[in-house]
Amino acid sequence: MPPRTRPLPTSAPIVATVAIVGLLAACAAPPEPAEVRTSGALAATETGRLSFAPHRAERVALTDGLCFVACGEGGVRIVDVTDPSAPELLATIDDLRADAVAFAEDQLFVVGVQTGLFSDRATLTAIDVVDPRLPGVRRTTTFAVDGDGTSLSAEGATAAVAAGADGAVVVTGRSLEPEALDESLSEGRTGAALVRRGACWFLLRDNGTASIVRRDADGTWSRCDWTEASGSAGPRGADLELSGDVLLAATGAELRLVDVGDPGAARPIGALPLPGATALAASGAVGAVVSADGQVVVLDLDRPERPTPAAVISPATAADVALLDGLLAVADAEFGLRLFVVERSEG
Repeated sequence: MPPRTRPLPTSAPIVATVAIVGLLAACAAPPEPAEVRTSGALAATETGRLSFAPHRAERVALTDGLCFVACGEGGVRIVDVTDPSAPELLATIDDLRADAVAFAEDQLFVVGVQTGLFSDRATLTAIDVVDPRLPGVRRTTTFAVDGDGTSLSAEGATAAVAAGADGAVVVTGRSLEPEALDESLSEGRTGAALVRRGACWFLLRDNGTASIVRRDADGTWSRCDWTEASGSAGPRGADLELSGDVLLAATGAELRLVDVGDPGAARPIGALPLPGATALAASGAVGAVVSADGQVVVLDLDRPERPTPAAVISPATAADVALLDGLLAVADAEFGLRLFVVERSEG
């Protein structure tokens, strides 16, 4: 069935279109097959790809059977990846800027940042994707950020944006009323990335340290723990990911794994040198990191105290990664969306 389109409500500032972008994607030159160098117990096989030319894929998020790709000024692409060998473009949301995407429950959160002369403004949009072929805007809010502010996470009806020197901005999906996370809890450092688990938020700062903060029932914030690695001061933090009770932090110098099963007693359990890593994803015992040169490093996390590089995917134009149940989605700045199946070799 071909992609469908319809006018969105007048209150919605975006329009879903597919035909023109789909034609451009079909006409784009196909990329060369990815080169995968395997050196461990995991193997990655490219199964499908989808071009969004002339737009560049910048960020990616996965949920069951669906992939959401942020294309900057080109908006958002919603792709059916039920069959990873034949990804299907379902809809394009092209009337908003998309620097990051995050999915929770039945809605997609999109953040776009506009740079101003004296300050930057972030626009956060909640989009109904119950029918992914007919996305519609639910709410939009705008707030100031100091820096790119493109790290976005979501859980349930709540989303949060790392807001540079302001630490983080947390919003609720019902009202999208922005609320700054108490900057005293971030020790005055720039917020680089954050993820949420229940009442706890994990905030990575630009000096490589991570705060674990909790929002209490009365709405006040309190810090319940703090993690820090020796020699981490200086490099800008890159990304955070939760996999079960393990928090993974790509700090700009290394990948650190922290047991956060008890957020009030978090403890480091493993580390791997990864200078310049720019994006991170994890699902179960598999991880993926975009290296400083744009390659994707697949990680074996079966023993979290000893994370091990298992495969390297080229060409070196990856911008972001997402992982879910063995499916690896790569936002490739040159070639769009590339899909890989990651499997553990027998024995």
